[in-house]
Amino acid sequence: MKRLILMAVMTLVLAAQTNPPAWQSGHQYNVNDAAFVIGHCSEARSAPAPCLFAAIQAHTSDSTNRPLTGQNWQTYWGPYTPQQ
Repeated sequence: MKRLILMAVMTLVLAAQTNPPAWQSGHQYNVNDAAFVIGHCSEARSAPAPCLFAAIQAHTSDSTNRPLTGQNWQTYWGPYTPQQ
């Protein structure tokens, strides 16, 4: 349980530091644009949390490419890593 809480806190800290916008439908995303959605980011998390993603392909967002829930989301989104 402590590990899950620590992971959630670390995700929130990263989100606050990088300040990515929430994912939006109908938005034009370019490669490396960041966005977050609230969801189950990994099987280790039992509660929804902010999940950070980076576009790996330019696209206009819609329900089919929404991170975590769109049927084709992995074609357009990958894990977010802050630019050094």
